[in-house]
Amino acid sequence: MQTFIKQYGEKRTGTNYLRALLTTACPQAQVLMHILGDKHEAPPEALLNGDTVSPWELTIRHASATTRADDSRQQDFTEELSTALTEALRRQEVYYCISVKNPYAWAFSMMKQHGCADSRALKPQRLGLFQTILTAACGEFNRKYAAWYRLRQDMPEQTMIVRYEHLLACPRETVANICEKLHLPFKPDNMQSPEKIVLPAHWDHHPPETHHETFDGGFYRSGKYLSLLHPALITVVDQQTDWELMAAYGYKNVSTFQL
Repeated sequence: MQTFIKQYGEKRTGTNYLRALLTTACPQAQVLMHILGDKHEAPPEALLNGDTVSPWELTIRHASATTRADDSRQQDFTEELSTALTEALRRQEVYYCISVKNPYAWAFSMMKQHGCADSRALKPQRLGLFQTILTAACGEFNRKYAAWYRLRQDMPEQTMIVRYEHLLACPRETVANICEKLHLPFKPDNMQSPEKIVLPAHWDHHPPETHHETFDGGFYRSGKYLSLLHPALITVVDQQTDWELMAAYGYKNVSTFQL
C-alpha cells in the first residue's frame, strides 16, 4: 500500500536531496513534488478545503514550471495514482514534508544560483542588483513559509518540518523519524545518501539523478557561507526576513546565529 508524501519548500532548501533519501529508504512512500501543485508554492486552497477536484486537475491548476497539460506521461502517471491518492486525501492520510533552510544559508545558495558564490568583492552597481533580487526573494520566502506553517497548524498530525541542517548532519535519523510518523517501515540498509549534488527532478515519475560534482555538506553545516556573503546582503536577510515566523521553524537572526 502506498503512502503519499507531498513535498513543500523554497528552492535551494534540500527538497531533492530529501526525496532521494526517501526514495531508497521508504519504498512504500510516493513522494509528490509536482502532483497536487508546485512544491515551491503555497498549498492550493482546494487541497486544504477538501474540495472535490481530481489530482490531475489540481496539478494543472497549480502547475510547476515543468508540468505540461499536454504531456501524456505526466497525466498517465497521475491517473495511475489518482484513485488511491483521492482516497488518501479524503481520509486525511496524505502527509506533508516542509523543507526549510537557515535564511542566511538559503540567501547564499540563491546568490550562488545567480552566479555569485562570493559576493564580498562586488562592485556597487552589481551589489545593488543583488540586493534588489534578494529583497524580493525574501518577500516570497516569508509568504511561502507563512502558508506552509499554516498547513502545519491546520494538519499537525500530517505535517513534518525538515530542517536542512539537521538533514545534512543526521540523514538516517531524519528519514527514520519521518518513517516513524508515517508508520512506514524504515530500511536503513537500502538508504543511499548521495555523495554528488542531487539534480532537480523534472517530474514525479522520474527517478532521482545526481550531478558529477561532489556535494560538500560540511560547508553548510559549518556556517562558512556567512564569510562569503557581502555584509550588505546579510543586512538584507536581517531586515527582510520574518524572524518571528522563522523562530517557529527554529531559526534566529545573525546576531544570535547558531547552527
